[in-house]
Amino acid sequence: MGFSAVSAAVHKGGVYAFYCANRKASFPEGGLLGVLRRAVIIPPAGVFELFDIDGDGVSSGGAIKGVVGIESSAVSTGDDLHVLYLATRDRNVPGDPGDGLGASVEDLRHASVHMPGPEVAGAPYIWLSETIDGAGGVEGKVAGDTGTSIAAMIDQAAQVHVFYSLGGITGRTTGGFDLRHAELDYVGGATEKWRRETLDGAGSTFANAKGQKKGRVGLGTAGVRRNGELNVFYNDDNNANLRWGVKPQGFPWAFETIDGRARSLGGRGPRRYGSTKDRIRAGRKAAVKVGDQVSVFYEDRDLNVLRHAYKRPGLPWMMEVVDGDTTLGGRVQSAVGKPAAVVRGGFLNLIYFDAGRQLLRHAVLSQ
Repeated sequence: MGFSAVSAAVHKGGVYAFYCANRKASFPEGGLLGVLRRAVIIPPAGVFELFDIDGDGVSSGGAIKGVVGIESSAVSTGDDLHVLYLATRDRNVPGDPGDGLGASVEDLRHASVHMPGPEVAGAPYIWLSETIDGAGGVEGKVAGDTGTSIAAMIDQAAQVHVFYSLGGITGRTTGGFDLRHAELDYVGGATEKWRRETLDGAGSTFANAKGQKKGRVGLGTAGVRRNGELNVFYNDDNNANLRWGVKPQGFPWAFETIDGRARSLGGRGPRRYGSTKDRIRAGRKAAVKVGDQVSVFYEDRDLNVLRHAYKRPGLPWMMEVVDGDTTLGGRVQSAVGKPAAVVRGGFLNLIYFDAGRQLLRHAVLSQ
């Protein structure tokens, strides 16, 4: 059995993990399907359950047969559990190369379940799944490569937001390579509807937005909400910079470059504090809220160190190297990165890989 990257969410006291498991035979077509699987630990007894959601064509309403879930991001809105994920093969699309898994696609998909109470082992919960971008259509959809660098969050009204990268656009040699945003809006009563838009990379797309640029952006996305403010972090791929988009509640989007080659006042090379002129890796980032502070962790591509940018209301961005550049204070002088972060009991816990020594590392920061 092969596995992909894992996303996780807490819902009604249960811990849920979502991943792609390559194990279901595609009879009679042949080949192994890549299914989106849910694993859950149900308190208080700690019951552990596995359940397929999409990829086999039958596990949810709207399920496709193909390969799904290699990338994902999950959130809970209180009574509903949502997972946004990438589909890379779809048997409903013409162009199967002959292995029975369908044509190659890069679509953003969404699966959700209504679960107003703690999960009961063996209960027949009904998951619903759908493609929300990448396959073209109306209402802001594009035909192109979507569904990579996925970061989901919820706002103050418990509405789902997902940020993701748009690669090439089908049938075009120009355009694309943008940061995209989809929002599951309430449109009356309990009815919800997806709204999609391009946030950055295509130049000025909103009359009231500040700082939008034209160029290749959107990889390595991470997002976090601070009070009612939406924050998204991503790469400027043309210039190897770290970009930040922010939308305070009731105000328009604003974008700026906060670290990397086009931002730093200092030089390249080892600098423990302050911004850098080194290239920022277009890899996975981790963003969290610690008190009133927004923090984002990301990789320096030139020095292979893990960096931290943080900001409090009304103050400028501050930067530092977390690990990889020294052996002082329990650190290592080794290539480190691929961070994940969570705040528990007022302490910021950072988990990341030491690629040089093939080890998993943990750092803690108190408020």
